[in-house]
Amino acid sequence: MMAQRDPSTSPALVPFHLDEDISALHLHSAPVVPGGSSSSNSHNHSNNSRTEAEEALTCPPLVVGIAGGRCSGKSCMASVVRERITNEPYMRDRRVLLLNQDDFHRELNPHERELARAGKLNLDHPEAFDFELLDQVLTALRACYPTTTTTSTQRPSESSSESPAATAATATPVVVEVTLPQWDPVEFVRRPGRTVTTPPDVILLTGVLILYKRRVRQRLSLALFVDIDSDTRLSRQVTALMEVENRPSGVSSSSSGPDDAVEAPPAAAGDGGTNNGGRLSQMLNHYTHVSKPTFEEFIWPTKRWADIIVPRGRDNTVAINMILQTVTEMFKA
Repeated sequence: MMAQRDPSTSPALVPFHLDEDISALHLHSAPVVPGGSSSSNSHNHSNNSRTEAEEALTCPPLVVGIAGGRCSGKSCMASVVRERITNEPYMRDRRVLLLNQDDFHRELNPHERELARAGKLNLDHPEAFDFELLDQVLTALRACYPTTTTTSTQRPSESSSESPAATAATATPVVVEVTLPQWDPVEFVRRPGRTVTTPPDVILLTGVLILYKRRVRQRLSLALFVDIDSDTRLSRQVTALMEVENRPSGVSSSSSGPDDAVEAPPAAAGDGGTNNGGRLSQMLNHYTHVSKPTFEEFIWPTKRWADIIVPRGRDNTVAINMILQTVTEMFKA
């Protein structure tokens, strides 16, 4: 459990408990590969939990998980990967679906919504997310591909001369309606979102804690962790806040701004949210006492479960090429 903090100087934290998947983590340095990305060997350990249902990992839809801290570039990286996939000759006709874990925040009660509006609810904490709903949606999307025949193949990250080849399914997609949730970051409520009727071939799932729960990790064909230093992520949040404050009323956010941007908590009573200095001060206070400790305790340790650790995010072209090559090989298997 996160240490108690003085409520007079920091926003209140939801009294959440540490997940058993993370409580005993001991991080290992992943070997460096050319270009600054890292490949984790943790999946080869005897305690690896992602070997369950190996036959599902190399048949459509392939699920690529992109984890990392706030404003690390997860969404931008997912957009780059999607563009590269759709431009690849072998993958040109593949359907790619983007999912964001933020849309899977759990439903809040009225008191929690008031705390959230006041900037006193930690929405990056594991207990703030509905992992069960996320698992249900991924299961439903995979149900779009009923197994018809099986072929012998092997997941690239688990190739070994001593281990037998995994059995992968060759599937024919069917139409299954899956309604995705959509999180309202202003009212802090979860609403019904778009309905997926065309089965995706690739799902790009982004989120701060997608590697936190074992059952979600088991759904991933490839797990990534975007590793950006805290100063860079904080500067992006400040930039995003300034853009919000200086934006004319009624003008929506630009898609070219920093991705994964999180608005600062609402301004304290007295300035009505119109004082830039007050908003910035409150955002920095929230980052220092809530966001940063949450990242260090819950988010950063999950990089152990990543197949590839990616410094510099979308600017790491070597890592992007590795991801594209891995996804392409999975489809060719």
